[in-house]
Amino acid sequence: MGRVAEWLAVFSGGRQTRLEGSAPEDPLLVSLMVHLALTDELLAGAEFDLLRRVCPDMGDDELLERVELARYQPFDFAPLLELVRAPEEREALLALAERMALQDGEVSDEEAALLARLRHLLRTS
Repeated sequence: MGRVAEWLAVFSGGRQTRLEGSAPEDPLLVSLMVHLALTDELLAGAEFDLLRRVCPDMGDDELLERVELARYQPFDFAPLLELVRAPEEREALLALAERMALQDGEVSDEEAALLARLRHLLRTS
């Protein structure tokens, strides 16, 4: 199972409720999830809880610091697209992003636009 699939298992609420350890892919995935969470300018409690479960090596303060840093930086899709090459990994990444967008109960226009861009890039690059 690849790391994106492990994240998806946590996001799906199945048997795996939190990740174990860390992996090289994690910073890119955290950045994408934070950007999705912050498109509406608010980090909902459910969104933060989910980030906490996929970042077990970070304390709350470190995670909040990461969120604040990401808030002011545009997301660079290129490294993520290089990392996730296999079609099944790309579909898992899209499912993961969609789940994050739904964590606060609705998908904002900004979240929908970011998801559409991600979908396009995953299917055309």
